[in-house]
Amino acid sequence: MSDDGSKTIGEIVSSLYQELISICEQRGISIGMDIPHLSLRIAEKDLDKVYRFFESQVQRCLQSCGDGDHIIVSESMTASEVILTIKNSGKTLLSSEKEALKKAGYEAKARYGYDTTVSLKLEF
Repeated sequence: MSDDGSKTIGEIVSSLYQELISICEQRGISIGMDIPHLSLRIAEKDLDKVYRFFESQVQRCLQSCGDGDHIIVSESMTASEVILTIKNSGKTLLSSEKEALKKAGYEAKARYGYDTTVSLKLEF
């Protein structure tokens, strides 16, 4: 961690990933990570939001997925924002669940027969 209180994406997801690997192995769920900017710093003001996002969405994915499903944690960037995404192939979100996620500040996409994708966008 730097003196300004920020953390890198790598620092944030590393402990999460270790925990997920063990749980997913036990349940027959494949887990993937696509984080191309591991050294990108998340400002201290955004850390709680990021941790809440990962905690809530990992829990949701684990409840929705079973043997043979997959979970992917990814990150991407544009010129003005970083986008953190968790995608899973488990049970599809209901429209009421999508609305609740949108009210919480997340972007949620889900359609029966396709993966569920929930993202958090952070501006630089």
